[in-house]
Amino acid sequence: MTIRHLRIFVTVYQHMNVTKAAKELHMAQPAVTRAVQELELHYGVDLFERLNHRLYRTTAAEELYARALHILASVDELERILCSSEIEQLHIGGTMTMGNFILPTAISEFQNAYPKVNVKVVVSKSSDIQQRILNNRLDLALIEENVNNEYLRKEYLCTDYMCLIFPREHPLKDKKKIYMKDIGKYPMLFREEGSAGRAYLEHVFAMHDMTVEPAWESASSQALINAVAEGIGISILPEKLVQRDLQEGRIASAKLQDEQLMRKAYLIWHRQKNVSKELETLIEICKNTAAREV
Repeated sequence: MTIRHLRIFVTVYQHMNVTKAAKELHMAQPAVTRAVQELELHYGVDLFERLNHRLYRTTAAEELYARALHILASVDELERILCSSEIEQLHIGGTMTMGNFILPTAISEFQNAYPKVNVKVVVSKSSDIQQRILNNRLDLALIEENVNNEYLRKEYLCTDYMCLIFPREHPLKDKKKIYMKDIGKYPMLFREEGSAGRAYLEHVFAMHDMTVEPAWESASSQALINAVAEGIGISILPEKLVQRDLQEGRIASAKLQDEQLMRKAYLIWHRQKNVSKELETLIEICKNTAAREV
């Protein structure tokens, strides 16, 4: 097995299409097919099942892919060090809350310490961020809860508190004590599926033997806040994201008697990731920033 074989395999795995992989690699399609077959013959395994002109990943392919990504990343890093002609890059990800309240300060502080390191940031839903880490598209990410993949290493960052919000004039405003069963009576506005907030709330409702079909779903927390302000329904969102609207009196909030609405946030990276001194520094900066901000 050579580095060339690994690069071809990884590209085919990512596209699940030999033609597209060949185009990206600037190779002839038969040469790409032959390289994959050489790997399969050498190790006596099937990396892809071929059914109806489509490729399907096997368990062996998934295992090889997870390791090959980081072998190739180490080779690329070594080449950059030896050539010393490219500016190093870090690719960082975060969920909506982390991207709003921790990453801007942390990245700014890091770039003051390492002005030559080009930092690129992606803010997206939790499932997307985790998949980018697994595909080696991100070096580090900040997300809340729901980190269960065996290939991901996680380290506690901070506790993130959620907040029940509703319109200024709403029946819940006059209740002295509010329970989970009380909020189930009203239209709920949720973040989109795959987001950390959505996964957390579905878990909370399930713990109380409740199921909710959201009246609204959105990738934008601010869109949900605006909908609440207009009387469309109620929502549960991170405290930090609703503070300004609460202070301005656009919405109201209250505590639940039977649910604390708090979740843990983590730093995550791939278990096989080669953690450079720059990345170690950024991890420490993120921890210090979280300690100040939360």
